[in-house]
Amino acid sequence: MILIFVATRAASAAPCGGLHGEAKLVSAVGDLLAQRGVVCADIHGAVRHDGGSIVVTRDDAMPVERRVADLSTAATVIESWSDRNASDPLLASHPIPKIVVAEAPGAPAPRVVIVERQAPPSTFHGSQLFAAGETSYANDRTAWAGAQIGGCVVIGPVCAAASVRFASVVDGPAFWTGLDRRSIEVLVGGDVPINVGPGLLMLGFGGGTGQVHTRIDSKDAHRMASETAGLRAEARAVYAYPLTRSIALDVTLSIDLSQATRSESTTTMPLPDEPLVLGRLGVGLRWGHLQ
Repeated sequence: MILIFVATRAASAAPCGGLHGEAKLVSAVGDLLAQRGVVCADIHGAVRHDGGSIVVTRDDAMPVERRVADLSTAATVIESWSDRNASDPLLASHPIPKIVVAEAPGAPAPRVVIVERQAPPSTFHGSQLFAAGETSYANDRTAWAGAQIGGCVVIGPVCAAASVRFASVVDGPAFWTGLDRRSIEVLVGGDVPINVGPGLLMLGFGGGTGQVHTRIDSKDAHRMASETAGLRAEARAVYAYPLTRSIALDVTLSIDLSQATRSESTTTMPLPDEPLVLGRLGVGLRWGHLQ
């Protein structure tokens, strides 16, 4: 009785005598084959772990290697190599074994890799339109407020730009009380875009002409005015931060130089000269092909 019990246990533990490899893995696969009633004494092979996979190798005249994900599939591969598969009738009925899925011993836990998708950098192509509100401070201690509108067209690495600017003095020294000064400028130039973070940094220049109209109302209701005109030059840096594929928020810093020649005057009273240097800050929107 004892000998029969030992023989039964040995057959159950190792139905495939030619199977070798990692002891725990061989035992687990052998138990699954025994539950399915598979006898494969003629099969010589090996089972081993390779990372998170199980490698099943058949050692005979035609070596075969299969890489599977779990024990159940490994047992199925070995079962497909057994004599039972080739000799059983196609329509023969077999008892359905109870399948126990055992966890592969020592298998590493699955790793979760999170890939952060980054938005592609903005690019410059086609044409652009832009508009901005601006505030300026001049070397004559006057503060200006105004607006600029314009557009640019990409030509090679440069966006050729043209714009119109309107501004007026909103604050100044004490003697500025009652004095009204307004200007209009037309500028042409270009910007070189550079990818910085999610947006574009555009370093540019501009040049053109401008006109300043100054007037003051006297106590006797006589209006005195003066007009000057001259050349303009500008160096600027613009950062365009994309809000959508076709709209960006523009922030502009610029330094402007002006030259003036008095062209018309209705008074002999000396009026303040035009400022020579202005520092500007602008915030606005840009429309066009941003990506």
